[in-house]
Amino acid sequence: MIASDTARASSDYPSNALWCGVVEAAGRWLPLNLLYVAQAARMSGVEPVLYDAASLFVGWDEIRTVIRERRPRFIGSTAITFTINGCLELGRIAKEELPDTTYILGGVHPTFMWKEILESPGSPVDFIVRSEGEKTTGEFFRHCCPAVIRRRFGAGLWERRRGG
Repeated sequence: MIASDTARASSDYPSNALWCGVVEAAGRWLPLNLLYVAQAARMSGVEPVLYDAASLFVGWDEIRTVIRERRPRFIGSTAITFTINGCLELGRIAKEELPDTTYILGGVHPTFMWKEILESPGSPVDFIVRSEGEKTTGEFFRHCCPAVIRRRFGAGLWERRRGG
């Protein structure tokens, strides 16, 4: 997911939100969970763009180009244990291209391993969405304000503390 904090009425390129799916399902289908999360973002005033790199058979260079061109404020992905390293690489690339972007990670692996991910040195992850992502993502986009980011948002969203 790459998302901005401003709503856009048009779906024309460039949009202000992109959701990145990593290989999670057999075949070339966009993961259903990303569709639910995208709808929650949309209902919160963010116009998401879904980008499933696995289905498009693109590599890191192409993903880096999309991030560079779209310049999103938020980038997010979903991870299972098998894909966590790829998701962390996505976050690192996002931070290299756009140091001020917020990287959000959800899915099964982050739901259970959130503390390890957030406390790992050099982790690119700013927020972990646990459990039901569509509920927490909607809450995040409705209440997110850069000047007022707290340690915990409700029951499902955790933030990485910077510098302490």
